[in-house]
Amino acid sequence: GIYCIKLDNQIVYIGKSTNMLYRVAEHYVGIQTGSEVKYRILAEAARKNHSITFDVLYDASSFGREQIQEEIGNMEGEYIRKYRPVLNTQIPKADNWRSYDVV
Repeated sequence: GIYCIKLDNQIVYIGKSTNMLYRVAEHYVGIQTGSEVKYRILAEAARKNHSITFDVLYDASSFGREQIQEEIGNMEGEYIRKYRPVLNTQIPKADNWRSYDVV
């Protein structure tokens, strides 16, 4: 599915995963360890009492790993292009979600 990370109820990151619980746990650990720039930003915001939440934006309706990957790959690109979250540094192209522009 497609999920988002919100900072004070504003979408700041959009991602995809076939195992949402595992992926959210990875993000949580990343925030705790500051393993990437986006996590250090979120950790600092949390220290300053800003709220950080995770929400599901879209659940895949396809069956089969390849079909699910294709469906959520396309949908992730649509959501990123629509919301332009500040912590997404790669914008999937509309004609091929496997290629992207770097911002």
